[in-house]
Amino acid sequence: MSQRFEYTGKGYVEALSWLKEVGEWKRVLTEGFSCDGWSVIHEANSIWERKSREDGNKEH
Repeated sequence: MSQRFEYTGKGYVEALSWLKEVGEWKRVLTEGFSCDGWSVIHEANSIWERKSREDGNKEH
């Protein structure tokens, strides 16, 4: 899996911002996902990878 967001404080802020930008934050927040830093980054990386495969590129 591509690691777009690093497992750091900065990576958490970037992941959170990106999830909000692409409209996924509310789903992550409300559908039973853990919202600790590691989980948010992991979920953002998973969504990034899925979108990359769907789009055929890495720039979202």
